[in-house]
Amino acid sequence: MEYFYCDASAIIDLFKRNELIVLSQFKGVFHISDLQIRYEILYPEGIKTATERSLTVDVTTIEMLELSVQIRQKHRPLSKWDALALVFCIEKGYCLVTNDIKLQKACADYNVLFVSVEHIEKVFIKGGTSYENMKK
Repeated sequence: MEYFYCDASAIIDLFKRNELIVLSQFKGVFHISDLQIRYEILYPEGIKTATERSLTVDVTTIEMLELSVQIRQKHRPLSKWDALALVFCIEKGYCLVTNDIKLQKACADYNVLFVSVEHIEKVFIKGGTSYENMKK
């Protein structure tokens, strides 16, 4: 089974489409950092709660933070949150869900797989069991 890490842009995009909560049917498959939940995923209203209900929240270690600093030094345009997302994918073998071009380019440098939000929507939401259940 493949596991995914959702960056903030993916979460916001899915939330605005009213599709984020659908990922709760796939508990353990979609992940986010505890620090991103606490400090980055704040707006729009309701997104933090929806994210906590829909994704598995992983604990960030000091070593992960240190590696994220190194990645940011190498890839200057990346935010600290993008670097942290990349670290989770490197350390845990997750596939990154992002539409961020800069982050996708950094993924290539670290042999991290990535997919777009549209891919997740097609496979898990509109093409998956959740979509069939919504139609009934």
